[in-house]
Amino acid sequence: MDDALSFESLFAGAKKFAHLAVQAHVDGDEEVFVLHAGVSFERLMKSALSRANPMLLMESAKHSDELLLRFAGVPRVKKSGASGESDHFRTIGAFDALKRVRLAGWLSEYRELETLIALRNGVAHLGHTKSESADILAIFARSTNALLDHLQEIPHDYWLDWERMVDMSINESMVKGEREVRRRVEQARRSYELRVEKLPKGFADALRKGTYPIPLAELSGRDSMFVAGQIGCPACCCNASIAFVDYLIGSGSYAERRNSVAFLLCQVCQLRLEGK
Repeated sequence: MDDALSFESLFAGAKKFAHLAVQAHVDGDEEVFVLHAGVSFERLMKSALSRANPMLLMESAKHSDELLLRFAGVPRVKKSGASGESDHFRTIGAFDALKRVRLAGWLSEYRELETLIALRNGVAHLGHTKSESADILAIFARSTNALLDHLQEIPHDYWLDWERMVDMSINESMVKGEREVRRRVEQARRSYELRVEKLPKGFADALRKGTYPIPLAELSGRDSMFVAGQIGCPACCCNASIAFVDYLIGSGSYAERRNSVAFLLCQVCQLRLEGK
């Protein structure tokens, strides 16, 4: 069978683009994230179809004998010499792949999957249109894990270092705000680790011992007065700055301090969390 149609080739491509997609999400590049996530998910669907039968990747309108042989993995001895069709063929598109995967019962009928594919097509053909309502990372991760389960593939082996962030994105026990905060912390942690890996030995320890005051620009141009302090960053464990709204601190009880937080800022891993 043609290597391009094999389960192994399609699955490896899906995994590669999945990692690129999550990295783009961490970098805050939603356009690149949507493009890579769509490509990854399309290849994963096609890998599942290919494992069942490579013929499932063939477009319904195509009835060429040479294409049938190629999709079926039958070696061709004689070339037809026609239009070169056997050397240039197309598999089904993402929407057709989704239709066949659903008919096979491998994925849910939730309409959110069309959102992912439509956004990917928008980036590829027209330019990016931001989705305000859907959590595209959660849609991508949840649907990917569903297909991995069907394929009996281990999610950890697929996501590798991104598994924790993926798990947070699809954790339905968390409210939306908590899920977003934890995801930002995980993004900052992962970005910090990638940067520290390239630094000389012992540099990370020096970063953790340093102190980093809040830039004046963060405290100016605001209506409220602030009380600033230091706190361990939840992402990289370095010293982060934390600012409280002074008139909300009251007697300084735990509840009052918590409700008076204006923002947390780590200048090492660039984590920023806003208070209420």
